[in-house]
Amino acid sequence: PARYVNSVAISIDNRFIVFGSNGKSLRVRDVATGKGARTLKRHTSSIYSVAISPNSQFIVSGSGDSTLRAWNVATGKC
Repeated sequence: PARYVNSVAISIDNRFIVFGSNGKSLRVRDVATGKGARTLKRHTSSIYSVAISPNSQFIVSGSGDSTLRAWNVATGKC
């Protein structure tokens, strides 16, 4: 199935960009290289919103599964 980007956020330090999609996962990419740093999976429905903390240490995602999840950028743990 096709994946659609529903939300995008870029870190304040411009190091990485995060995409939330209907594919139930977050994709984190390095801005300088464009390469994927990691894929974060824990939601069971499309992701409609993403935000990055001001210190670029955490990502928060909101999903159609009625959950908010907080992710550690360094470890990828939820």
